[in-house]
Amino acid sequence: MANNFQLIPKFVRNEIGIYLVRQTGEAIMLAKIICPDDKQLGDNVALANEFLPIMRKRIKRSL
Repeated sequence: MANNFQLIPKFVRNEIGIYLVRQTGEAIMLAKIICPDDKQLGDNVALANEFLPIMRKRIKRSL
């Protein structure tokens, strides 16, 4: 499973779900980040864009 996965963020209101999606289509929720409910989706997207590369690096290192 070395490089056969993607990390996908899913945004629902003030929550960000981080999913690991394997090449087979199986999705596993890895993290749920709850942000302030201030209706600032751009801030939530920026947070996810900062968080995903760090998480991807940690997963690749552990494989």
